[in-house]
This record gives sequence, C-alpha cells and structure tokens, in this order.
Amino acid sequence: MRIVSLIILLSLALVGCRTLNPAPETVTVTVPETSVQYTLLFAYQDGDGDWAELTSSNGAYQFEVTNGAGRYGVALVCFHTDDGYSPYLEPIVLHATTSEFSTLTLPCIDALYENPDQVEGTILTGTVINVDPAAFPTVNLNAGGIGHGASALSNYEFNLGYLYEGVFDVVASIQNDNYKITRLAIEHDVKVENGLGDATVDWGDSRDVQTFDLTIRGVAAGDDVNVDNHLTTRNGTWASFTFTKTKAAGSERRTTYAAAP
Repeated sequence: MRIVSLIILLSLALVGCRTLNPAPETVTVTVPETSVQYTLLFAYQDGDGDWAELTSSNGAYQFEVTNGAGRYGVALVCFHTDDGYSPYLEPIVLHATTSEFSTLTLPCIDALYENPDQVEGTILTGTVINVDPAAFPTVNLNAGGIGHGASALSNYEFNLGYLYEGVFDVVASIQNDNYKITRLAIEHDVKVENGLGDATVDWGDSRDVQTFDLTIRGVAAGDDVNVDNHLTTRNGTWASFTFTKTKAAGSERRTTYAAAP
C-alpha cells in the first residue's frame, strides 16, 4: 500500500492597498548565517514583472522596487540533504509592499529547527491581555521550536521555562476538542537574556484561522493520504494547524486545511 504524505508550508504576509511614492525604493533581504548553507536560489519580482535571480553579498540581497504601489515578491529556495532524510527542496515565497517591509530576514524553515539545547532555569514570563474569560477560559502558549516552551493557562499569566537565550515569537492560541488551533495571536521579537524574558500578548489582535479547500490528485483508491501543515514564525516558533490521516476513495482526495490569517 502506498502512503502519500503532503506537507503544506506557508509563508504569508499581509499586503496593504496603499498609494506609495512611485520613486524606486531599495529592499534588503538577509538570509541568516544558519540558513546560508542551504540556500540554493534567491529571486525577486518588481510588481508583476518577471522574476530575476540575485546573488548575495555575505547573505544579503538588495534590489530596487519601481512598482507604483511598492509591491514586490521574493523567493528563497533551500535544499536540504542531511539528517538521514531524502534530499528535498524547500521553496519560500513572500509578497509584500515596501511600506510593510523594506528590510527583512528570511530563513530556511528547516534550519529554524536547529535550536540550541534547552537550558534549565531559562524562563519567559508574561501575560495575555484583553481576553474575555467567558469566551476563552483557557489559552495555550508556546515559544520556540517543536518541544520548546508549551503551556496552557487559565489566569492569562504564563511562565514558559526550559528554553534557551535568544529572540522568540510567543504564540497564544485556543484549540477545539480535537486540539486544532482555531484562533491565535502572536507577539514577535521577545528577547530572553541572562536566563529571563518577559512578554505581553494582546488577545485584541487575535484572529480566527482561515480554512482552504485542498484537492490531492494522482492517488489511487485505498492509498493512505496524510495532510500536515503548520506555522513556523519568523523566529522559529512552531504551531500545528492540520494533521489528518485518511484513505483515498478514488483518483483524488478532497479535504481542507487551516492556515494563519
């Protein structure tokens, strides 16, 4: 029996509709040092123009955006071969405007899992504010990659321990009875230094997850079809949205998946 696994990796940015200065603006994209070894290709798009490949200078890529609305796209293709798995390509595509990002860091997602070892005594504390306890009696918190700093709380004050020093994104979420995230809020760029960190997550900024239709073609009746998709934030915090195991009834499998708003 064949097993068909599908991993959906999403990199999303909100694109605003604004009238910007039409003068060219320089965008700088930096690939972290830990991701450079995996970088196979980097390309950019000015507005709706053709994609053009770029070479880096010490991991930094620069290009001009001439589009009147400041719209551009970047594509980073990473190639992973180690850890005993089959080699695979990891394409990451982001569209944004210069008013949103003119300087950004774009890592290879798989490289984010290469976290330092957890350090006993390293603690990230904080509070989730503006929560309606009648609507959301329990909120889940996590920071860091898989297996780092997960906690559930009912008093909206959290204490995430056994992390490591660095910069984190704190994800606050609620889950349904099947442990699937249905709503979330994110606080970016929280620093943990000298064993301590503090963060405030505003639940007033939370959003419901979005659900999309998905059709998987080229399967056969009886095939096991696994769908796995998750969020990895820009600082490597991991949150799972969908993981299902089903059997195909015919030559295609129709289902849905959830994603961050």
